[in-house]
Amino acid sequence: SPQLVFRSNPREATGWAQNSTDLYHDLGLNLIYRWSERMRVDASESFMLSDMPADMDTSRTFHEFVTYWVNRVGVAGSYEILPKRSTLTVRAGHMIKRYREDEYADSGDERDIGVGATARYIMKSGWNLLGDLSYGDVELGQSDAALSRDAKIVFAGVGAQKIFGIWSARMRVGIDRSDFNISGTSGNTRLSVDGTSTKPAADLEVKYSPSDMTSVGFKAAYHTVRSDINPYATQQRTSVQLEARRAFTQSLGLGLVGLYGSGKYDAQGSAGNGGSDSVTAIGATLYYTLNRNVSFDA
Repeated sequence: SPQLVFRSNPREATGWAQNSTDLYHDLGLNLIYRWSERMRVDASESFMLSDMPADMDTSRTFHEFVTYWVNRVGVAGSYEILPKRSTLTVRAGHMIKRYREDEYADSGDERDIGVGATARYIMKSGWNLLGDLSYGDVELGQSDAALSRDAKIVFAGVGAQKIFGIWSARMRVGIDRSDFNISGTSGNTRLSVDGTSTKPAADLEVKYSPSDMTSVGFKAAYHTVRSDINPYATQQRTSVQLEARRAFTQSLGLGLVGLYGSGKYDAQGSAGNGGSDSVTAIGATLYYTLNRNVSFDA
């Protein structure tokens, strides 16, 4: 899945530019195993590689070709507690990002472990009532690096979902609670910052499916997520996304996606005075379905 991403920088005015343009390409594998009519397990694997000019600022600024890879693994299990009425889904995921160059690896390597659960109840009217709880543990930078940033983010929320003919909609509202730690050295400044933040969170998804072969989707979200830049640990990200999919055959399809996000960085003690940034991305994905249990994307 080739994807071109441009990120702006919340600290341009200070001269610590971290703007970057990245070209990604990833390969994905999706597996589904059905234990019974009431229980299924989904697993996914995605590997991504980037090799593009970029800036990253620690105590000095680099501008060169930067190579890194990202690997994501996810698994989810769903069980119908009451047939066609209520379902519980439990999921877990792991993401690891590694830079080839040591200068970037110290502060740019990432590790993200997440777990979550969703309870769904289907009413006679067709409305799905949702309850969501998730936990993410993020490490930004190597543990022995000059600057390391860690964050633990919990989301708790409720939502609803319904299909209206060729339209479907899903909405969730809740809160994000984050606990972060920033420690080490940035430039000539020694940092040791701990903090807690509780923010509202919401997301909306609307999909239009005029046929089994075509769909167009819109997503909007506001959540606390991991930071994209030093020296912050978290950000409040507002994002909108448009996605279109077209199946050419029962096995082969193409997807196009465009995304815009705006991040707000609160002042985190001596780690930074706050600011904002943006990210713009466009991408394409080729889907191939081998059978009802195995699919690939590239």
